[in-house]
Amino acid sequence: MHLDFLGIDGAFTKGPYPGQIISDVGIDGYSGTYPLAYDVVETKSTHSWTWFLTYLGDDLGLGTNSNFTFTTDKQKLFPYVENRYCLHHIHDNMKRSWRAKQFKVQELRKLNNDVFAWLKKIPPQHWSHSQLMGRC
Repeated sequence: MHLDFLGIDGAFTKGPYPGQIISDVGIDGYSGTYPLAYDVVETKSTHSWTWFLTYLGDDLGLGTNSNFTFTTDKQKLFPYVENRYCLHHIHDNMKRSWRAKQFKVQELRKLNNDVFAWLKKIPPQHWSHSQLMGRC
């Protein structure tokens, strides 16, 4: 079975034209990345993401037989595809929540059981190493 790995994320733009770039990036057989789709929107909103994802799903023909795996910032985007969470985003969210400089998972339980419990709620099968998608 062939699976295609795709990463979806947004980045804010700076300069005279502020907004956000929403993008979908894929990984080829040589672990190289390639742009699949992108859009420049005025603001990060449910409307702009819904528009982007609707057209992306239509273009990819997502359905019950889809072999795509999406890496995201912890959102399940499409009902018929595998979903992985970007480890980079999990780490950033964890740092924001607990304001720690560095956590190592194997030492986490000793340092802060609340952080360990929060991280343990994210099933390991949904993790994706951040280097897999660049920085997601």
